[in-house]
Order: sequence, then structure tokens, then C-alpha cells
Amino acid sequence: MKRRLVNTKNTQNILLLVTGMTPQIITETVWALACDPANSEKWIPEEVHVISTEHGLNQIRDRLINKGIFQKLIADYHLPPIKFDDGTMHSINGASGSPLEDLKSPEDNERAADAICAKVREFTERSAVNLHVSIAGGRKTMGFYAGYALSLYGRYQDRMSHVLVEEQYERAINFFYPSPDKKEFSVDREQRVIGPSNQAKIWLANIPFVRLRNSLPEKSLVSNASFSDIVETINIANQPIQITLNYAKRTLTVGQKTIKLPPREYAFYQWFAELAVQNAESVPSLVDGEKRDIPRLLELWKRAKYSDLVDPANEDSVKFDQAFFDQILSRTNKKLINHFGKDIANLISVKNKNGRGSGYALALQPDQIAII
Repeated sequence: MKRRLVNTKNTQNILLLVTGMTPQIITETVWALACDPANSEKWIPEEVHVISTEHGLNQIRDRLINKGIFQKLIADYHLPPIKFDDGTMHSINGASGSPLEDLKSPEDNERAADAICAKVREFTERSAVNLHVSIAGGRKTMGFYAGYALSLYGRYQDRMSHVLVEEQYERAINFFYPSPDKKEFSVDREQRVIGPSNQAKIWLANIPFVRLRNSLPEKSLVSNASFSDIVETINIANQPIQITLNYAKRTLTVGQKTIKLPPREYAFYQWFAELAVQNAESVPSLVDGEKRDIPRLLELWKRAKYSDLVDPANEDSVKFDQAFFDQILSRTNKKLINHFGKDIANLISVKNKNGRGSGYALALQPDQIAII
């Protein structure tokens, strides 16, 4: 059953497009979403945002804004005001910070990927926004980046589409949307009449996509991580996991990503890593209030300057019960999720193997662990 996503008092509909030298993609998409009489579930954007090169944005300003095409669409179909101006047009900038005229190099394409990724991330950070991404315009790489960015950050309420126009009207130089005026005709570059613009057929193809948001580290959801770094994070989770622990630096490395842990959490994690390397049995659950002698963990903690956990009257004893164990476990695994994302953390976290009472361990083989 389709969910109807329309404007409500508490939410904001935002349409985001990537386009190049075809400004009509914008008006065609708005018409298909908000005006098409065959569409029983109208979706009216309150803001229309466009990402493009400076060439593309100049085309949009000239043809849609300066010549009044976009406002004519709103008037023709009695739509509420839609914000679409210089403030919602976003340029792809080069290394110097200046807008790129065109995408001519691999570096330019990386800049485009980062710009698109950042804008999708920005909108999906706002829980009250329903984001609709169109991948119909621009270079094929730009459409791919927009689709992949939505796959990375998209939530349940977000959508993606591609607008399709009847073939003969694609040749028209003055067609921007099906006009309700029967006297308007579309013509090609030779001024040959193609047909009444109100008879043009436009289809909106909704594109399903895989949502990978839960696979991302928390920091990637709120920081300006590059597109390539985010993709690398996803890829790590789908490759054989290899971890490296460095005691002197208190770091845990997975692939090319490294986290530095606080002394207590690091000692706790290395303890389990050493047990895994030794193929030792899992650590059993602790009886509440019980003090358990754990020599190796005690040694690691002493070296990590956590001697305050040791009973001064008995240095072979650790004040260590189930509540304290659960607290350290939770803090350690939360740090792994925040840094590596849920998918990777699920593979490398300390877990209760088969339910409470059955013991805790790392689900890694000895050859997947290196300890320096």
C-alpha cells in the first residue's frame, strides 16, 4: 500500500534535483508531482533545490526565473508559493572555492559527489523534512551520485524519481510542462510545430532504493565526511574483517579506519581479543555483587593506570560485578557503532553469544586479529 506524502502542518516537502543544461527537468518534475491530473497523490514541494555547475545554474536562472516560466507554472495550476531562487540553487565548487563552470576532470567529479552528498545529508538531518530526489537531469555521474547519496542517508519518508517526457516533446525548445492553455504549441529548433503542449505526456518513474543509513557511523550522519570515505565505510563491512589493536596507542583499526579508545574500554576490548586469539571459552555472566579474579584484565587495567579498580587490600581482586561489566560493555560497543557504523560494529563487538547467561566473546577468528 502506498503512503501518501503531502504537505502537512508539521512537515516540509523539499524537492532536490541535479541538472545540467536542461532546466525543463525542474518544471516537468514539479508538474508530475504536484499537477498531473492522473496523479491521485499530489506531492507539492515547498522548496525546490538544484545542484549544478555554474553553466547549468545560469541556464536555470535565465530560462526559468528571469523569463518567468516557473512562476507561470505556479499560476497556471494555482499552486501555493514554492521557494525557488538563488538561495535554493547550489553550485559545485572547485578546490579554490569558486563555482565550477563544468565537470571536466576526475577531481571535478569528486567535488560534485561531495557537494551532492553534503546537501542530501543536510536535508535528511531534519526530521520534519520529506525529501524527494530527482535524478533526471545533469550528467549521468551526477544522477548516480544523487541516487547513491539518498541510498546512504535516505529515511523511510524520502523518495527518489526520474521524469520521462514523450519523445517528440523532448525536441521542443519551448516545452517546460503541459500547459492548461490549449492554444500553446511546442516547436522544435526549426520552428516546426510538434503539437499542443497540453497533450504532451509526462511520466514520473518512482525509483526504489536500498536504505543504508543504519550502516553509517553516527559521525558520518552529522559531519562533512567525503563521499568516497562514506562509501569506503560501507565497503569495509562487506569484506573479510581484519582488526589491529595497538596497546601503546590504545587504537583499534579496521581496514583504513582507526579509533582511539579510553584506557578502560581499550583494556576491556583487548582482553576479549586475547581470549579470541587463544580460542578461549567465552567469559561467563557474572553473579550480581560477585567479585571475580580476572588476572589478565587486571594486568591490562594496571598498565592503563586504572589501579583504582583494584582492592588495595588484595591486588589480585577486581571490584567487578555484572552491573559494572554491562556498563563497560555498553560504552565500548557504543563507541564502535559511532565510529564504524552498525554493520561493522556488529561484526567486531563483544557480544553475549547465545543469550544472557551463556557468556561473552568476540565473534572473530584468531587470524582476523593482530595485537601490537
